[in-house]
Amino acid sequence: MPRIRLLMCPEKRRSLMLGCHGNNASTSIRVLSSLRPNMLPVGRSKISKRMVQNLAENICKQVAHFNKGEVECLIREFHVLLEEPTNPARPIRGLDRWKFRGFLHHTFGLTDDTIMDGVFRTFDKDNDSFVSVYEWIEGLSVVLRGTLDEKIKYCFHVYDLNADKYISREEMLQMLRYSLRLPGEEDPYDGIKDLVEITLKRMDRDHDDRLSLDDFAMSVKEVNHVLEAFGTCIPNATRIETFEQRVFQTGPLDGALVLSPVFSAASVGSIATRWQCD
Repeated sequence: MPRIRLLMCPEKRRSLMLGCHGNNASTSIRVLSSLRPNMLPVGRSKISKRMVQNLAENICKQVAHFNKGEVECLIREFHVLLEEPTNPARPIRGLDRWKFRGFLHHTFGLTDDTIMDGVFRTFDKDNDSFVSVYEWIEGLSVVLRGTLDEKIKYCFHVYDLNADKYISREEMLQMLRYSLRLPGEEDPYDGIKDLVEITLKRMDRDHDDRLSLDDFAMSVKEVNHVLEAFGTCIPNATRIETFEQRVFQTGPLDGALVLSPVFSAASVGSIATRWQCD
């Protein structure tokens, strides 16, 4: 079995390398089976079928909405993203902010920098500035196929820019100021400020001048369109279908890893108009 580089501490890596280089096939299989979901082999070599299958099996036990075959395909897609040119002297821990934002832009059509940073922060559950393979698949399970409750929590965390468990008036203003501004237009600050006041008045159920997760959830369940009220952070149905067809169409058991290039704010104005007319 060829040498592989693993995302783990040096001591653990050395012990696993010894197992992988042994002549006993069962030892190698036990080593692969012991890998945690975030231990993805990186580098320029292919991922073996056995490695993908064992990793997928572990992830399937913890992540909903994908079957084992689909998880295998997503692991391979993650590896494709990591195979883009990197500094060979720097260890790869996962998708960094810039690679992840590139994926969001080219694949899902997201364009707002503030929102894309929020999506990255929401995927990066352990706050290590990288999205691991497990975090990647867990996040996509919600974005692509999540329930309404899961998507409510996801969007709320994206919009909670300072991660204090509330969406403040200032955060609303920051997100809407850029997501609703068209190229060549003047800064619509005054209009956005009025929109924020209308939105806050309607969604702030406990009248504390900020939105909690409960405030946000109740508002979305009453008016579903406000799920992405502060900026688009979930791809539309066409983008989702295109991504799933491209990633899943090859099937989970294909032997070769083919390296190929990986490649809007919600209608808040209309919602606010409806609210004003109520």
